[in-house]
Amino acid sequence: MTDAASTETYKPFAPFSEWVSAEVGAAWVDFLDALNAEREAATPADLETALDLALRSAALETGAIEGLYATTRGITRTVALQGAMWEAELKKLGSEVRGHFEAQLSAFELALDAVTGKLPVSEAWLRELHAKVCAAQATYTTWSEAGRSSRSRTAGTRGRLTTSRFTTGQPTGTPNLTMSRLRCTGSSQRSSQTASAARIP
Repeated sequence: MTDAASTETYKPFAPFSEWVSAEVGAAWVDFLDALNAEREAATPADLETALDLALRSAALETGAIEGLYATTRGITRTVALQGAMWEAELKKLGSEVRGHFEAQLSAFELALDAVTGKLPVSEAWLRELHAKVCAAQATYTTWSEAGRSSRSRTAGTRGRLTTSRFTTGQPTGTPNLTMSRLRCTGSSQRSSQTASAARIP
């Protein structure tokens, strides 16, 4: 981690007021029409299978993107399709990969509940989402004013919102996310504020 990386000024995304005026091109509309046509022609069983494949693929790829492990297209497809020996394929990637995959899949399923309206996006939901996605992560590395440190996740801290400012890092030692305190309106209300996050090159 270089001084330049640790002190780089955060550049926020454009406000939503600017996004409202953005136009969606014809290519997106055409693609959406094609997807809707496929959905109308598919059976409920087909849709359920497609959703399951998408969730399982995303769950495995999420950990790879975060640098928790490495995977290949073939392994991802085998796990998504629950092909022969898919558990063994996960084990080849590392002893902890199965736990990460199951945690991430559980988190995606909880996110799906919010998208479909089964659950409201509330502080309680957000805490549960954090707890699920971190369930298999025993430790994580942070950088703060005090320097670099390794923090342990316990049953009592998973899902707890942060009360300090720090930067998380990947296993390679590269810092990747700056986080500050997250505050929500309450367990029965929708979140009114989100965490400040910036990707550091």
